[in-house]
Amino acid sequence: IKIMLPNDNLNVNHSQHVGIVQIVDMQGNPISASTNLKTKIFSDNDEIIQVIDDATILEGTSYATFPIKTKGSLGNTILSASAKGVIGSTIEIDTSSSLTQLKIFTSGLPDEIPANEEVEIQLFVDDENAQSVENASIKIKADDNSTITPDEIRTGPGGAAKFSILANGGPTISLDIIATAEGYTDGKQNLIINVDAPEESLTVMDVALPEWVVYIVIAAILLIVAVVVVFLKKSHAPSEEDWEEEEI
Repeated sequence: IKIMLPNDNLNVNHSQHVGIVQIVDMQGNPISASTNLKTKIFSDNDEIIQVIDDATILEGTSYATFPIKTKGSLGNTILSASAKGVIGSTIEIDTSSSLTQLKIFTSGLPDEIPANEEVEIQLFVDDENAQSVENASIKIKADDNSTITPDEIRTGPGGAAKFSILANGGPTISLDIIATAEGYTDGKQNLIINVDAPEESLTVMDVALPEWVVYIVIAAILLIVAVVVVFLKKSHAPSEEDWEEEEI
């Protein structure tokens, strides 16, 4: 019977791991069990690695999985597997504290989103080895030009999560995204999204002028108009010399 693990080192920052026991021949080829085969698996140093449960290889199959728990200490231990009627084996395992950083990706995000219309965005969280990270917590902070629903989500199978965004204005909006998960270094991303927002014309309300200033401006305009009208009337009125020339 042979013990196999997905990695040579077990990360102490991940408390739960999975191992495999398999029946093989002397050349290492898998053999299916003729009956249910109960195995016994144990660690020689429970302060480093603890095997929680033994495994049973079911009839017609060649392997079974078993849970392993790291205790947060660096070191090495030897795992042993045995079963009735087969040759047992051992494997030496080391623990390490290396952390991988989370990576955040978006999918299906258009080059530009419409203003005042809710748009769904899908995110994916992977580790540095391009492996999906499930149940990672994602917090999203929006700027003043946008609204996020919800602003905190968790990844599901495949490391995917969805949220909706409503752009209140443009031409761009900015999102700060942080992904966290146990045993990983936080992943961060600043997402800039273009917004198709109509251009707004400048009005009195845009410049926030006091109401009394508006009245003064209107009065000044009316006064200028009145002066111009009077000037035009005077310029068209005949002078006394013009009247005398006409009488002669």
